[in-house]
Amino acid sequence: MRTGSVPAGADALVLLTIEELAVNELREPCHHWVRTLAFPVRDGDLQPLLPHQPARGLSGPASGGNRNAARDIWDEVEGDLKQQVKTLAADLTAALARRMAEAGAAVRESEQKRFARRRRELEKAIADNQLTRLTKEAAKLRDKVQQLALFSEIDRDLQQRLTDLEAELSLRRSHYETVQARLRVEERRTLEDVLPLRYALRGDAQVYPISIEIRLPGGAT
Repeated sequence: MRTGSVPAGADALVLLTIEELAVNELREPCHHWVRTLAFPVRDGDLQPLLPHQPARGLSGPASGGNRNAARDIWDEVEGDLKQQVKTLAADLTAALARRMAEAGAAVRESEQKRFARRRRELEKAIADNQLTRLTKEAAKLRDKVQQLALFSEIDRDLQQRLTDLEAELSLRRSHYETVQARLRVEERRTLEDVLPLRYALRGDAQVYPISIEIRLPGGAT
């Protein structure tokens, strides 16, 4: 126990230090916070929680004061403090679930835009690599080869040009089709498998009491 300043009209101040923990459906930590809650005590009843203060603002000198008085206060407020911890856990669970749902929707929209942008980049890359031009050139060469086939021989250089051009077209198409397929797989995995689990709370948030201090009036803060 300690002695120090307590709110006006209060018989004591209970300082409850808690640890808050929560994980998402991927078992990744999504919330971890340690904080100290201050509850005034008046006439044996636990009063509403005081506004948050930094830990150093709640510190006080150690004291060997009236331990019996501190024990009596603890006996009076123990049940209420346990209920406060349960209420805090329920409120934290609801708040985290709401915030994660909002964040998940925003991230999903952002990821959808990112994948759409990547698809446009691929389409531009295909155009920049002149696949259309190569396709037209190959079509012209095929027509020329077919025309020459009606006569004695097909020019070997012409046939080789067509073969090389078709091989290049096949290679480029295969490359971009592979990249596009991988992009579709990654988009599905991200939007359907990862994000829904990352932004979903696994079970309830947990609130663990770490320490309890009962501060009685008297002395310096």
